[in-house]
Amino acid sequence: MHIDPGAGMPVDPEVRAAVLRAADLFSDAGAEVVELPAFIDDGILRDIDDLWRIRFWRTYLGLSHEAKIAVLPYIADWVHPGSDMTGRRALEAYETFGDLQKRTVAATSAFDGVLAPVAPVAAFPAEWPMPWGFDASEAMSHIASTLPYNMSGQPASSVNCGFTSDGRPIGLQISGRRFADLEMLQLTAWYEAARPA
Repeated sequence: MHIDPGAGMPVDPEVRAAVLRAADLFSDAGAEVVELPAFIDDGILRDIDDLWRIRFWRTYLGLSHEAKIAVLPYIADWVHPGSDMTGRRALEAYETFGDLQKRTVAATSAFDGVLAPVAPVAAFPAEWPMPWGFDASEAMSHIASTLPYNMSGQPASSVNCGFTSDGRPIGLQISGRRFADLEMLQLTAWYEAARPA
């Protein structure tokens, strides 16, 4: 169980409680559930964010004038810092990507599956581009639970594990070892069948 990733936005209490209830269900069925310590920090999120800003600044530059006008202003603001990052900074950020892969595989290889929140908060207003609103400087703080598994090539699913008090769905991420897609899908199918209605 990976409730606190060690970086990014704090996990909302209702999200935390729903993921813990899901973990209890696995435990009650005989699984050994342990807390996975945090293995990333905000520096990793910043590095990955810089890498993607550089990458997508290049994409943005290649757009026609008409296409650039159609880009969400938040995205245009987010990619702009990538315009003047140095090659050295790009390589530093790229090396963090490899480090994140190694950290994730090393931290999780002893487990059949890892339970985590999909996001630290439930759905935010549809008009907002991100959970905190329009500040492009916070670009990666909402993906600290999913980023490690996405970047390590480990299979992961997202399944509903409850609702907030005002009815918004809460997502449970179930990730598996690299190349263990079938086992991860089996864990997910078991949870879907076993969870309360």
